[in-house]
Amino acid sequence: MAQIRILIIDDEINIAKTIAATFSKSEYLVELCHDGAEGLKKLQTAEWDIVFLDIRLPGLDGMQILKQIYDDKIPVNVIMITAYGSIENAVQAMKYGAVDFVPKPLEPEVLREIVRKIIARHLFTEQNVAEYQEFIELTKLHIKQREYQKAHAAIKQAIAQKPEAAEAYNLLGAINEVLGDNIAAAQAYQMAIKFDAHYAPALENLKRITSMEANSASLLDLMATLKVRD
Repeated sequence: MAQIRILIIDDEINIAKTIAATFSKSEYLVELCHDGAEGLKKLQTAEWDIVFLDIRLPGLDGMQILKQIYDDKIPVNVIMITAYGSIENAVQAMKYGAVDFVPKPLEPEVLREIVRKIIARHLFTEQNVAEYQEFIELTKLHIKQREYQKAHAAIKQAIAQKPEAAEAYNLLGAINEVLGDNIAAAQAYQMAIKFDAHYAPALENLKRITSMEANSASLLDLMATLKVRD
């Protein structure tokens, strides 16, 4: 098996070293970078399988780097490092192909599991998945490939497998936002909260989306529409 090439871009040296130590086995080739501009240059001049990217970097920050990865069509799996359980601009990150987020403080077992899932999801197709988690990973693969309609179909299959999964409804809401349907997105976030009243990502997403004007309608119009559709 070829080595998995991992680039770590984080200005906090201890965090970068924690990630590097987690993937110290011979099947991984790991490089550290503590500066956003230098990290982007490495991404543009060499091939990487996975990049751990801190969202908050001095100078060129993580979202700017992520956008450049998107613009340059760099084929790398991006794991965003954040100090929060979810980030305010997670939907924007998804538009740029990022679907994996890891909160600080970092736990080695969580890091290994995320990488394991990333490697496994590239083996999934519509023909060989049947279980809920497989459909979740297939959804993320389609998002990474910017195939949002396919992602939408896959997440609906995940919901069919597990109809009360808050995670799946929250992901459906984010995909709907990417596709420009904010009302359907708000409905999906509401369903996530219905099944798990404490699911923070959906709570934050619903709060954010209902604080904006959606489809040129006022907040009151949006909520009225949601009540009609319930």
